[in-house]
Amino acid sequence: MSLMCREILGTLMNFKFSNIKAQMKVSLRRKVSISVMVIITVFTAMSAIAIYSYAKALLLKNIESEIASVSRTQSHEATQILSEGRRVIEAIATHPNIMNYFSQGERNIQDEDILRDLAVFNLDDHYSAIYILDLEGTTLVSTEPSFVGKNYKFRNYFEKSLQGEQGVDVGIGMTSGEMGYYSFSPIWSVAGDILGVAVAKMRPDAVHNSLHKAQSSNKTNIMFVDQYGVVLFASDPTKILHSLGTLKLSPSEENIKNNRFSGIDIPALGYDALQVVLSDIYDVRVLRIFDKYDGEREILSISKVGEFPFYLVTEQDENFYQGQIIKMIMLMVVLFLAGGAASVVSIRMILKQVFLPLEKLNETVHHITQGDYNHKVHIHTGDELEEFGEGFNKMIETLKRTKRNIDRKILSQTHGLLDQKKDLELKQVVMKGLVHEMEVEREKNRGLVKDLQKFLLAIENASDHVVITDPDGVVVYANPAVEKITGYKVDDILGQKAGTSSNWGGLMGDKFYKQLWKTLKKDKKIFSGELHNKKKGGTEYDVLAHISPVLDDKGEITFFVAIERDVTKEKQIDKAKTEFVSLASHQLRTPLSSINWYTEMLLAGDVGELNKEQKEYLGLVYEGNQRMVALVNSLLNVSRVDLGTFAVEPEDVDLSIMADSVLGELVPDTTTKKLKIVRKYDKKLPLFKANSKLIRIVLQNLLTNAVKYTPEKGTITVTIEKSGTKNLLIEVKDTGYGIPEEQHNKIFTKLFRADNVRVKDSEGNGLGLYLVKAIVEEAKGKISFKSQENKGATFSIILPLKGMKKKEGARTIS
Repeated sequence: MSLMCREILGTLMNFKFSNIKAQMKVSLRRKVSISVMVIITVFTAMSAIAIYSYAKALLLKNIESEIASVSRTQSHEATQILSEGRRVIEAIATHPNIMNYFSQGERNIQDEDILRDLAVFNLDDHYSAIYILDLEGTTLVSTEPSFVGKNYKFRNYFEKSLQGEQGVDVGIGMTSGEMGYYSFSPIWSVAGDILGVAVAKMRPDAVHNSLHKAQSSNKTNIMFVDQYGVVLFASDPTKILHSLGTLKLSPSEENIKNNRFSGIDIPALGYDALQVVLSDIYDVRVLRIFDKYDGEREILSISKVGEFPFYLVTEQDENFYQGQIIKMIMLMVVLFLAGGAASVVSIRMILKQVFLPLEKLNETVHHITQGDYNHKVHIHTGDELEEFGEGFNKMIETLKRTKRNIDRKILSQTHGLLDQKKDLELKQVVMKGLVHEMEVEREKNRGLVKDLQKFLLAIENASDHVVITDPDGVVVYANPAVEKITGYKVDDILGQKAGTSSNWGGLMGDKFYKQLWKTLKKDKKIFSGELHNKKKGGTEYDVLAHISPVLDDKGEITFFVAIERDVTKEKQIDKAKTEFVSLASHQLRTPLSSINWYTEMLLAGDVGELNKEQKEYLGLVYEGNQRMVALVNSLLNVSRVDLGTFAVEPEDVDLSIMADSVLGELVPDTTTKKLKIVRKYDKKLPLFKANSKLIRIVLQNLLTNAVKYTPEKGTITVTIEKSGTKNLLIEVKDTGYGIPEEQHNKIFTKLFRADNVRVKDSEGNGLGLYLVKAIVEEAKGKISFKSQENKGATFSIILPLKGMKKKEGARTIS
């Protein structure tokens, strides 16, 4: 052992600390600084390239999705408006009075009865002129007097009508000099002969106004074009009456163009690629081109407008957003490099202080090589180097005591080996007992293992996505359904944080995820709700998620268990049903209005006196039609709520006056049933900022239900007052039939009517309270109720005093 000590001491003496010190002072410090700078520079460059590529791809994808959605929505709106014109012209062409007018031998020019019939179809003032032509193309009757006597046989719509076609054409009026959308139809006799032509010229604003709302930013441009590529409307007015590309028309098509836009030169915008594919567009197509007109790279979306010969073109400037990304990347690079330079300077200063104690170590080694074992190294840095210096001093003292200590240890270890032998013999006896106990415990665990294997088999074959994570959200287990739903393999996500942007999550926003983790980690509660995620290929989908924290005996979180079920198809089906209801309700409005109008005319005796039995039957038809109109309006309102397409225009509303107005409408019913109305209004209540139509719908539904379901001589109490300092209370209390307790959870669902009131009153559609709840929640409020059967009900609404916020929408709730 003494020999080993001498070898250690000799090695220390032969160590050339002076050379190492010089290398550290010069080369090592420089190497560290250069390495740090190179790493920061490479990392910055790679990050900038990666972020730029990812941001550009994501941005372009979002832009394409956005403009495709805008095109599809606006095309639908334009289709609805043009379809309305087609329905109107069909109704005119089949109107009995107009058919009789053409069947007469002599026809009165500008016949007053026919003019009155034509005016009825323009109650909403969508049409600048509605007129009828004879077979020579001469205008006989027109809502615009200047058209009377004019001949329009040169018009394309006249020629198509004589060929038995119906449709919509566009052009500049020869008389008015204004653009219009001409809905046309031949007027047929009972025998099937063409008697004349009916034309309704729709104002362009009726079609174009809805397109103004499509601009998502000042870099989005909308163009409405015909089948030849001529721009009829554009967000940029300078592009109107231009063609997308160079017009290459046949002689017949050139003649049609001249008839539509006589004397107007139509220059090309340079969208030749669009002009070529225009006739092949049947739904929505997205293209990327270079716009020669604006000198920009753009993303274009083209969509067909229903069955009509028109297309909607949406263009988005790609260079604008790409420039924003480059500016952001450049700023990031500058900040990274500045931080790197500061880091290098700091590291060089730190290294200078770190290497100073090595000089003192070198001096001490020099004394030891001279045989001076009493020299000590003095380092006072307060860190590991100071500890190293103290250890170096102790090592010198240790070398002196090594031989003596080794001899003492040999003797001590000999006695220790004897003691260890006795301990080993005792431990063998103890181990035999432990082995027996372990055998018994193993038998117990075998049953548990079988149960766990069954449970694992069920999880592995489950169709739902099951993930188990540690307390930090890192995945420790995932079943095979994860790959089926998300596209990520199980091995790829193990060890990764669940639900982040690097796998299937990251789409819900920071605020949502903060609240989610607060519920799980701080409150230690179960989270249940819908999440919007993305698959590996980027496809987005919706899931219904249940995430539960697993706690130990001390109440600390050990794991999180997440179960997710893909509900994308279910939501798509629900949305499709809602859209169908909206479309069907919208389509039913026009025929129901016509039935209502004709019934009123018949009841008023406009077409001759009716006997008592006829009036009775027509009265039943009128009442049934009124109920159908109310149902259609309710369905349309509910569908707009479900689709989120209704608009909110806040204004100052006096809730007391509005409540009295609704109660005034119910006076006949309250008087007949001898109901007592109690009003509790706060006279100091300020005006409430709200959409008057929406608030009126809320009051109408609550008060109508209270009156309808309260028996004779009952009491209805209406309360409008403050609730605390920030909220408003609207409460309607009645002494009516009430709601059965077992049906309380269904009261705000669609088409639900309680069993007891359905027996009392067979009318009603069960949509009112669903609509009320949707409007209240849109206003950031809450609705609740208390009720006992045969003891009445109390509905309470809490709204923020600051009122409703404005919301853009395609439709209002009526």
